[in-house]
Amino acid sequence: MGTVVIFDQDQMTVLEDISKTAYLQMKKEAKERPDKPAPYIVWREDISFEYGY
Repeated sequence: MGTVVIFDQDQMTVLEDISKTAYLQMKKEAKERPDKPAPYIVWREDISFEYGY
């Protein structure tokens, strides 16, 4: 499980406890959107948010 950060135009979304399989599916679906530019999606494993973002 890991953390996904999505940068889409002027928005940033953080999703925690996401599997690598789900992340790869998100990236694939994002590239297939014909109506918008693809967002930048990053997945990292074992990030500690103990001290905040």
